Amino acid sequence: MILAAYSGRYPNIDEGTIVQICTDFNFFDDFFNKQDLSQIFDDANVEYNDDEDDNNPDDLLNRKEFLEIMMRICLKKYHAPLG
Repeated sequence: MILAAYSGRYPNIDEGTIVQICTDFNFFDDFFNKQDLSQIFDDANVEYNDDEDDNNPDDLLNRKEFLEIMMRICLKKYHAPLG
């Protein structure tokens, strides 16, 4: 999280910071790779056209989206298929 503070975009986080976090914590493996992360980042980073003053710049995650991306990573990496 210190990376986010040093990026100058605090409290928002860019995709490069998320990649660095996943690399530092060894999240990437055969079940979860950088392409998966890119898709998850796009899915979690929702921009609303009608709310221009939401403190959520384009292509950056706010705090809520950060928690969402962590949950999506866990589901992708550790989800056991049913049946």
